[in-house]
Amino acid sequence: MNVFKYCFLATMRGKTLLFWNLIFPIILSTFFGLTLPNAYKTETYETIPIAVIDNEAFKEDISFRETLAAVEHLNEPMFKITYTSLEEAGDLLESKEIAGIIEKKDTFHIYVKEKGIQQTILQSFMDTYMQTDSQLTRLLQDTDRNKIMESIRADVSYIAAERQNDQELSSVFFFTIIAMCCLYGGFISLNIIQKVQANQSDLGARNAVSPFSKTKMLLISFLISYSIDFVILMIMMGYITFILGIDFGTYTGYILLCIAVGILAGNSLGTLIGVSIVKKEHTKIAILTSVTLFLSMLSGMMFIQMKYFIDTYLPVISRINPANMITDALYSLYYYGVCERYFMNLASLLVFAIFCYTLSYRMIRRKQYASI
Repeated sequence: MNVFKYCFLATMRGKTLLFWNLIFPIILSTFFGLTLPNAYKTETYETIPIAVIDNEAFKEDISFRETLAAVEHLNEPMFKITYTSLEEAGDLLESKEIAGIIEKKDTFHIYVKEKGIQQTILQSFMDTYMQTDSQLTRLLQDTDRNKIMESIRADVSYIAAERQNDQELSSVFFFTIIAMCCLYGGFISLNIIQKVQANQSDLGARNAVSPFSKTKMLLISFLISYSIDFVILMIMMGYITFILGIDFGTYTGYILLCIAVGILAGNSLGTLIGVSIVKKEHTKIAILTSVTLFLSMLSGMMFIQMKYFIDTYLPVISRINPANMITDALYSLYYYGVCERYFMNLASLLVFAIFCYTLSYRMIRRKQYASI
């Protein structure tokens, strides 16, 4: 217990860690809170022009035709629909008179010329509709699917849902701040590694020759690091939610689970950098800061379009970027609820953490010192 107490007090003395883990995220979230919500709020809605290929498959799908024509946002039609042939639709898309094309074959196909808010809304609407349609097809094959689709038409819209006033693009920026805070938890684990490695600090040299088990020291240090990180994230969540008034949705338990796994990923990243780079602590902090900010930028912190660009054209980077995994998990939870996409991101974060911890452990085990 005394070891836990002294390790905790030694960790909390780091003013640099306090700044990067708590002060900087609060300053950044305050700036976002003052500027971003109004930038993405609109009191009017501009109907999205689209083209639908008027073929036999589309004509036979009564439920989709009625849903597409009936869906609204702010008492305005969500889509301005042009029913036409594929060739004419292609000309309209090329001349930017429409945002996208929907074609029904064996399944739905969406064609767009560029990435933007209208295209994102269209894609999200279709993703939600197809997911619902697929579930009903599997579960209710013996029931009249067209009648069932009529009863859930209000729920398949991406925007015209019960939380339409809460769904703002600015939320993504705050998801990235939470992701950044999770990764900044690596500062504490980096600091701890600095203090237990004999070749990196005087304290590490003393710990190396002490009778206390190094494994127990690392385990206690990990528990301290994780506990401090979790408390800091709770402070950040409370500040963003209650002071800035940003809504993270109603799935509080799943949000906390995402944060818990995200902290694990950040902790493992800091551990790996701390073990693999034999430099002064301020150099390692600079490296971890740069890496974290770069990963956060790729997940959409500086501008949302970056996230969509990476997801579309460089999906491999999205799948190995822990900041994007956390952001995307919170994003999917907020807009789609508890779904497969959410759990896939959590699984990816766990794989990332296990990889970093395994690599760090092997590096620590291999290290031997000629003298201390």
